[in-house]
Amino acid sequence: MAESTIIKDGQITCLLLCAILIIALFFRFYALSELPPTIAIDEAVNGIKAQEALSTGDYKFFYSINPLVEMNETFAHEGLYINLLTLSLSAFGRTSPWAVRMVSALIGVITVLGFFLAVRELLSWSAGFKSREEDGKIIILSRSLDITHLALLSAFLLAVSFWHVLFSRIGFHAILTPCTTTFAFYFLFRALRRGTRPTDFIAGGFFLGLVFHTYLSNRVVPFIALAAMGIALTGMLTKKAENRDTEEPPVTPARYIKCSAVYWLSWLVTVSPILHYFYTHPGDFFHRAKALSIYEEMSWPVVLLKNFLITLGQFNFRGDEFLRHNIPGAPELLWPVGIFFIIGLAICLLRLLCFTGNLISRRKGVAIPALELFLLIWFIVTLAPAFLSSGPHPHAHRGLNAVLPALLLSAIGALSIYEMIKEKLHPGTPRKALALISIIVLLAIGVGEYKRYFHDWAGSEGLNAHFNDNYFKIAAFVNGLPPEVTKFIVVDTHFSMSFQFLTDTYIENTREEKRIVYILPNKPVNIDFMNFRPYVVVPLLRKPELYKTLKEIVPGRFVPGDDFDYFTNY
Repeated sequence: MAESTIIKDGQITCLLLCAILIIALFFRFYALSELPPTIAIDEAVNGIKAQEALSTGDYKFFYSINPLVEMNETFAHEGLYINLLTLSLSAFGRTSPWAVRMVSALIGVITVLGFFLAVRELLSWSAGFKSREEDGKIIILSRSLDITHLALLSAFLLAVSFWHVLFSRIGFHAILTPCTTTFAFYFLFRALRRGTRPTDFIAGGFFLGLVFHTYLSNRVVPFIALAAMGIALTGMLTKKAENRDTEEPPVTPARYIKCSAVYWLSWLVTVSPILHYFYTHPGDFFHRAKALSIYEEMSWPVVLLKNFLITLGQFNFRGDEFLRHNIPGAPELLWPVGIFFIIGLAICLLRLLCFTGNLISRRKGVAIPALELFLLIWFIVTLAPAFLSSGPHPHAHRGLNAVLPALLLSAIGALSIYEMIKEKLHPGTPRKALALISIIVLLAIGVGEYKRYFHDWAGSEGLNAHFNDNYFKIAAFVNGLPPEVTKFIVVDTHFSMSFQFLTDTYIENTREEKRIVYILPNKPVNIDFMNFRPYVVVPLLRKPELYKTLKEIVPGRFVPGDDFDYFTNY
């Protein structure tokens, strides 16, 4: 009877997880070809490097780009995301914005699955530290919370999260950050819980190594892994952690240290290619990090505190102001999720305060609050790339990885409220009513997040400009011209890279094939246009002084338009 109940519970969990993944698919792929509109410059840069890799066959661990127009900002990124883009561009079109974004969307869905697995393993591992536990449950502040329910709720909140959905629908390599982190932690806690299986440690080290191939802010994740391993070792030394897998032999500190060495060796092998690149190109490792660091400022301690408080406030009060990253100024969390987050954070802090008080009073037999301690470390460390950097604060892009611990805290807060209400209910009150209310709350959260992205953000004024809508129209015009027409493109800023991606003309060879010639700013135009018949001259930006110069040197007629203008002799 008990075995059939376990099988039934497992089937229900699988069905619920499949439903959550379908929701995640919908939020990330629905109308993806239309929203966001056209393509932003950072997406274009990633697409350009993928186009170049496809053309040359030179796939790298780290890519840099040389824009037509010199600029202060650098476009140099880890190569994993760009290498994944090459698969999509080769299958769905080299100039398709959808082909760029579908990679992010797919990664976003995989992250939801990984988050469920990671949370379940984290909770199962941390349950072994409790002085009192129940099968399949974890005790938080004397309240029993179902581990599977917490994992499912966390996955659902991530599936519909406006913050994560937005970046899952944009071709930024930062979306790999939470994805690789979830699987790194899944295998890490699976390894720590079982303790004696080297394959789990090898897999954990591999995925932890992958995080170095994703995004600058992800380089802090190994410190979180070190914290988890330190907590595990402390638990073994104090004999408060128990091995929950009864089929496994007891885990000794010596055995654990050997397996940990395997873990870090696997990590080192995985990161060695990009570490070798940084060793031979130290400027690429330090340049962007140094440019973004607050330590370049004179009063950095004050700036640090201010940045931390502003970054912490993004969850409930005021979020990123940049339209491409957020509804300007809106909190990153929907208000009910934000309330659950505060409750979950308060629960963890209270548990740590109680533990600290017990240590001060030298009370014996106190269990290490492994979950609460790890969660707070995870949360603060993932926020560090945002509040330790200069520039605008809060910054949803740099702090994207913090969405994972924030939503787990929200799930803990929500489920704690549910269990508290269930305990307070009168014995005669039907439990189905509470379950129905809970379902309505979850549906409301889903609808609210849908509205935030597909209505509020999608309807924001100026959204098209943020995604270079005008360049998309010019590229469509140029791509539609007959092949015998020579196209002179007058560029003015580095945003012209969006046009280069949409026309696939970053590489010199493809420019020649498509008869596209770029005219650069602040350089003399030594072109005899009479030698080219037919031709068009298209300025990417409308500037009166530029038009005046072009009218003096370009023969032929001037053709004004609603979105752009051009000169032509045919």
